[in-house]
Amino acid sequence: MLDQSGSLSNVRFSVFGLGSSAYPNFCAFGVLINRLLQNLGAECIQPMVQGDEMGGQEGAFRKWSNSAFKSACETFCLSEHIDNNPDIDATDQSWSADRFRLTVCKDAQEYDICTGLSKLHHHRTVVPCTMLSRTQLQASKSSRQTILICLDSEGADELTYMPGDHIGVFPVNNSKMVDSVVARLDGVPDPDVVVKSETLQYESGPQDTVQKWKTNDRLPICTIRTALARYLDITTPPTQSFIGHLAELATDEVERKALHVLANDSTAYEEWKFESFPSIVDVLEAFPSVRVVASLLVSELPLMKHRFYSISSSPQAYPGQIHMTVAVVQYTTKGGKFHSGVCSSWLNTMEEGTLLPCFVRPAPKFHLPSDDSVPVIMVGPGTGIAPFRSFWQQRKVDKYWKPTADTAKGQLPFGPMQLYFGCRTADGDNIYKEETSTAKAEGVLSSVYTALSREPNRPKTYVQDLLRQNGESIYYNIVGRGGHFYVCGDVSMAADVFIALEDILLNNSSMTTEEAKDYLLKLKDTNRFHEDIFGVTLRTAEVAKKTRLQSKDHRNSLTSVKHGDKEDREMQHRDGNNTENGSSVCMDEFSTHL
Repeated sequence: MLDQSGSLSNVRFSVFGLGSSAYPNFCAFGVLINRLLQNLGAECIQPMVQGDEMGGQEGAFRKWSNSAFKSACETFCLSEHIDNNPDIDATDQSWSADRFRLTVCKDAQEYDICTGLSKLHHHRTVVPCTMLSRTQLQASKSSRQTILICLDSEGADELTYMPGDHIGVFPVNNSKMVDSVVARLDGVPDPDVVVKSETLQYESGPQDTVQKWKTNDRLPICTIRTALARYLDITTPPTQSFIGHLAELATDEVERKALHVLANDSTAYEEWKFESFPSIVDVLEAFPSVRVVASLLVSELPLMKHRFYSISSSPQAYPGQIHMTVAVVQYTTKGGKFHSGVCSSWLNTMEEGTLLPCFVRPAPKFHLPSDDSVPVIMVGPGTGIAPFRSFWQQRKVDKYWKPTADTAKGQLPFGPMQLYFGCRTADGDNIYKEETSTAKAEGVLSSVYTALSREPNRPKTYVQDLLRQNGESIYYNIVGRGGHFYVCGDVSMAADVFIALEDILLNNSSMTTEEAKDYLLKLKDTNRFHEDIFGVTLRTAEVAKKTRLQSKDHRNSLTSVKHGDKEDREMQHRDGNNTENGSSVCMDEFSTHL
C-alpha cells in the first residue's frame, strides 16, 4: 500500500476521467489517480466524474468543470469575488466574429504537406511515402473489402522500423465534401489564395490597453481549401460548443432554436449524433440559413488525426518498403446515412505514385522475442493478422541466414511459430491464405489454425474456441517452454482471448482463478504477453447499439471505488496497453487497421 503520511495534505483536487466504455476497466487511469491523491492526503473537493468517449463526454465535462470551479472558489474563499455562473468554455482562444479573422498572405506560398503537418504536430517528423501498389485481399463475393497497400519509403531514415511497429498516415478529406463546405463559405472570394489566421489580443500599455492583431499558429499558412482538405477534420460530428457558434450565425429563427437545443441539451445531442453521425457537411445541409464564417472553421474544427496501421512487412524481406493491411470502412447509420472511412477510402481509390504523409511509431512491447528458440503464439482474427505477416516474413529471413542450429556452440533450433486466424468464410474472407499456406509448407509457420464464424453448414467458431481446443499445447508452450503470446485485434476479442487463457491455465494446472489471473499479469510484466488492441469496430448496427447502451450506464457517473494494489496493477495493464497502442475510438476509422 502507499504511504498514508499525508504528504499532499495541502493539495485540493478533483479528477475528470477520460475513457471509453468499449474497453475493460473504463476510466481506469482516472480512477487510479483519484485514489493515489487521496491516499497521499490530498483533499477531494468534487467527486470524480467519468467522461465516456462513446457518448456524452463533452456534456459531462461541462457539468464537472463548472461544479469543480465553484467548489474551488468556495474552498479558497473566492466566492464573493468570482462570477457564480462562469462560462468555463470561454477563453482567450474562444472564437468570436470580432476577434478572429483570416488575412491574405501576399506573394506567400503554402508549405508542402509534409512540412505543414510537421509544423502542425511539433513532436512528429512527417515524411512522404509513395504508393507502389494496392491488392484486394478478399474475394469479390465478400461483403467486405480488405486491401494490401505497398509503400516506397524513399529511403527515409525516419521510416526505419521493426516487425510489430506502426505506421501513422495523414489522410485527405473527400474532395466533394471539401467543395460542399467551400460553397457555403460567407464572404470568401477565393478559397485558393494563401491566408493566415489572426486573433485580436489585448495588451496592457503604459497608460491604457492596446489592441493588436497577432498571428494564430494553430495552422500553418495555407489556402482555405488546403486547410479543409488536409489539416481539419470535417467528418466527425461537430461538438456542442461548435453547434452553439452555428446557432448564433443562423438567420432563420426556427433553425437557430433547433441548433440551440442541440448545443445545450446533451441528451438531444447524443440522440441526434447516434441517429445520423453527421459531418459538418450534413449539418450545413440541414441548416441552410447558417452563415459559415471561414475563421470559425479554421479556429474551431478539430485537427485531422493520423491513422495508425500495424506494419505488415519485414524490412529485411522488403527493403525500402512498408506494407499495410487495411479494412475499407463503409457503414450506414441508424438514420440511413451512408458513410465511408476517410483514410481507408482514400487508400482504396488513390492512384499509384500518390504521396502519403507518414511517420513510424515504434512498438517495442510488440516485437518478436530476442531468443529465437522460444515458442511464439500469434492470435489475430481479421485485420488483426496485420503485424503477424511481418513476423513470419522476418522468421523466414532469419531461418535463411541461420538454417540449422549449431548445438556445439550452444545454439538452439527455432521455436514453433503458431498462428490463430479468424474470419467469416473460408472462400471469401481468408486473407493471406496462400501466404500462410506457403509459410507453413516451408516450415516458417509450424501450424495455422483458422476459425470460421459464418461458414455455411458449420457451427460458428472463434479464435478463443480454437485456443481452448489446443489448451494443453498452449499451456506447454507458454508455461513449460517460456513462450511468448501475441494478440492483435479489437478489444472485445482480446477480452475473450484473455478469458480463454485463464481457462487454459485452470484446466491444465492446479492454479486457482486468482493465481491464473496473476500469472497472466506477470507475463505482461515480463513482456511475454503482448497486446496490440484497437477500438470498437462497430461492424454491425447491433454492436453499435450495444456499445452505446453500455456507455449510458457509465455516463456522468461519479465514483468512490477503492481498489487494492493488485486491481490497480491490472487496470494499468489493460488501460495502459490500450493507450500505448493508439486505441482511441475514432468513429470515422474505428480501429488502427481500418
